[in-house]
Amino acid sequence: MVEFLNHIKVNPDQGVLIERLSENVAKVPENTTYKSLFTDVLDVFGRPGRRFYDFLSICAQDEREKAELKHLLTKSGKPELKNFVDETATYADLI
Repeated sequence: MVEFLNHIKVNPDQGVLIERLSENVAKVPENTTYKSLFTDVLDVFGRPGRRFYDFLSICAQDEREKAELKHLLTKSGKPELKNFVDETATYADLI
């Protein structure tokens, strides 16, 4: 995990304050370190599924990327989404 954090230029021992924007979000410690956050809470080496791409479509700032992501979530985009999910190994790959 430390190698990944160094790769994305994050100090593993740096403190991070998590602001809870909704009670519907999984419980995460408000004060933690990046190493703890990425080791104990986040599964960055897991395989992202449809729900993650849905979340990305909400967060995307680039209009072209947002449109692409929204298309992947439609019935006609389903084969493309499946192909994209199959080719993406982990969340870390997307990051």
